[in-house]
Amino acid sequence: GTVYCTNETVPKGRVEVVDVASGERVSSAEVGGAPCHLYLDAANRTLHCASYCGGDMTSFILDGHNLTNPTTHPSPGAPPTDKSLHDRQEAPHPHHVTPTTHGLAVTDLGTDRVEFYALANGTPTGHAATLALHTGAGPRRILCVGGFIYVINELTQGITVVKEDTLEVQGAEVPLLPPTVTPLRWHHRGASEIAATPCSKYIVAATRTPNELVVFARDGATGALTFHSRTPSGGTTPRHLVFHNDWLLVSCHVIAPHLLPTNEQHTDRVAVFKFSDGILTHHTDIPCEMAACVAFIDARYLA
Repeated sequence: GTVYCTNETVPKGRVEVVDVASGERVSSAEVGGAPCHLYLDAANRTLHCASYCGGDMTSFILDGHNLTNPTTHPSPGAPPTDKSLHDRQEAPHPHHVTPTTHGLAVTDLGTDRVEFYALANGTPTGHAATLALHTGAGPRRILCVGGFIYVINELTQGITVVKEDTLEVQGAEVPLLPPTVTPLRWHHRGASEIAATPCSKYIVAATRTPNELVVFARDGATGALTFHSRTPSGGTTPRHLVFHNDWLLVSCHVIAPHLLPTNEQHTDRVAVFKFSDGILTHHTDIPCEMAACVAFIDARYLA
């Protein structure tokens, strides 16, 4: 088995290839600065990397363990003209790359856009479409479920619902925070991740302002989200969510402890929750330094 991971350095980052059985790095390749997300197209043997500080997406063709034929696609968008909105929107900042019916989608926190790239045999052939969001949104991740795209906006701390086939926004942004809580637009304090339950009836989103997990019921016909419940995330600054049956694993990792309020503790861990009927119940914690992401590996590869 093989693990592909990002090495988040600047001005240039790297994609590292690790053999699971030996734990050894077997290959690597240079990409744009601060690479933050990978999408592996196993069927077409391609790998795609979003680079936050590089402002681009790099695609590779896999040849065994080797990353070959790199092609780089700079973000075509421009930051908002109002520079007072947020210092993190001074330039394009791709944050997530994932497949959709329109090709590869790349969320760009710095330009308030989601860019789509046409594919041929898993390789991008050019820019295909743009989804423009409201100014200052700061799109971070997207989730495709049942013909709808759910965009979680880090800076305004809400979810934009989009019809996938037409890329039409469906109504106003759905807020993650109660009306009495003002969104914090500081670095590492906004909305961070979104996931669907295995049955697709619920959407769970993480916010790092009050460190909470917010559950929404999802209307399968219209895609509309209705607030259902909220619960503490089990640690400071939840970054990644992943479901395994009716269990939810939440990675909590403080990249910049100096940015935390003095009353918050540095709690690197994976928090484990039981999910039932739209309610999350904290079950246990797994201590883990720098828990940025959780993934499952087939145990057969570890034998």
